[in-house]
Amino acid sequence: MQIIIITLLIIIAILASLSLFLFFYYMRINKAINVFLEKGNVKDAREVLFSQIEKTKEIELTLKDTIDNIRSLEDISRVSLQKIGIVRFNPFGDMGGNQSFAIAMLDGNNDGFVVSSLLDLLLNKVLLQM
Repeated sequence: MQIIIITLLIIIAILASLSLFLFFYYMRINKAINVFLEKGNVKDAREVLFSQIEKTKEIELTLKDTIDNIRSLEDISRVSLQKIGIVRFNPFGDMGGNQSFAIAMLDGNNDGFVVSSLLDLLLNKVLLQM
C-alpha cells in the first residue's frame, strides 16, 4: 500500500512540474503572439503584412534619395579644390631671402592652376628707386 502511495506522489510531483513548465512556456509564447493582438482582438494578418510592405517601400525610396545625394556630392567633390601646395623660394640666389612663393591648387582630376609671386624682384626695384 505504501508503494502505491509513494508512486502516486511521484506521479503527482512529475505532473505538477510538467504543469508549471507548460504554464511558463504558454506565457512566453503568448507574449510572442501579442504582436498580432490589439486589445484582445486579433489583428488582420493582411493589414500587418501590408503595413510592413509600405514601410519597406518608404525605406527603399529614402535609400534611393540618399544614394542620389551621395552621387551628386561625389560629382561636386571631383571639381572642388582638393590638393593645395605652397612652395617658398629665392629666385635670385644670394640676393634677398625666400620671400617668393608659388601656390598650386588642384581638383580631384588633377586639373587646376598655379599662382606665383616674385617678391624679391619687387623689393629690389623699390629699394633701387629710393
